Amino acid sequence: MTIEDLWTNLLSRNEADILSAFKMLNKEDKTTVINHLNKMVTEDGWHPEQVHSAEYALDLIKRNNE
Repeated sequence: MTIEDLWTNLLSRNEADILSAFKMLNKEDKTTVINHLNKMVTEDGWHPEQVHSAEYALDLIKRNNE
């Protein structure tokens, strides 16, 4: 999977694609992805649809990794 495919899946708003992409990452990469998604949600300059997708992914990841 390319980095583009990874982010396409993570921002897809498709539960299965998001979880599948996230689960294939190692611990360090998971931390990097979560940090980047948090930046997308909190920093200016992102398209509203990107923010919504990042929020969805973060919520789903959190609910499935508790």
